[in-house]
Amino acid sequence: ELYLLSWKNGTKILVNMHGWSDDDNGLEPEDPNYEEYTSFIVRIKKLIKFNALDGFKKFWLEDGVLFEFSYHDFPDEIYNSKGELISKKKE
Repeated sequence: ELYLLSWKNGTKILVNMHGWSDDDNGLEPEDPNYEEYTSFIVRIKKLIKFNALDGFKKFWLEDGVLFEFSYHDFPDEIYNSKGELISKKKE
């Protein structure tokens, strides 16, 4: 299954889901700023459009690269291979 991930400034990538992992922000659990979250891992099939304002480096999104995102940089929209909107970030 291919998914189209789209961010607000125009970056669009076509990906396959590769997996997910439990992650944290690298701080010690005792630190009040410590947080745990889920990261999603996808394999880039095609970079359709790139805009650095979305916070990515272009080489992170090259074809074939494994790319990881979380709620910190979650796509604004996700479409399935039928072109159906399956996720939209709330404003």
